[in-house]
Amino acid sequence: SRYEAEPGVMVAYASMYGSTRKMAEAVCRGLTLGGVRNIRLHDVSRVHLSYLVRDAWRFQGLALGSCTYEMGLFPAMKTFVELLQEKKLMNRTLGIFGSFGWTGGSVKDLKSFVDKSGWSLVEPLVEVKCSPDGKELEQCIQLGANLARAVSA
Repeated sequence: SRYEAEPGVMVAYASMYGSTRKMAEAVCRGLTLGGVRNIRLHDVSRVHLSYLVRDAWRFQGLALGSCTYEMGLFPAMKTFVELLQEKKLMNRTLGIFGSFGWTGGSVKDLKSFVDKSGWSLVEPLVEVKCSPDGKELEQCIQLGANLARAVSA
């Protein structure tokens, strides 16, 4: 495969109490403001892995967000990220975000995935304690807008 993809972005998230979901929705708002028309939003706990992998291969950009679970990725996101590593998908642009309660870990693990995959990373990396406030949601919107610019360039 040439790893060619069509314009668009998949936003996949794992959320336990809704905080990371709010962040994912804000990233989608930024993507929309940035002119991205093809956006797929997936809750990795509710969507079968086959659909997640399909959209990761399909679109140029991905945004991955996870709550922290036992100082790492939420199990469903961990499974998805490990599968992406196994499939050796290349030439994608990625934004990452996450939330935590006591201690972080999910954003660090997603950053480690980026380093191993060689994908292009779009900033800002957004990590929030507990629930995102207005400023942190604005950072998520900015992440989406920056990702939109990166996949349209």
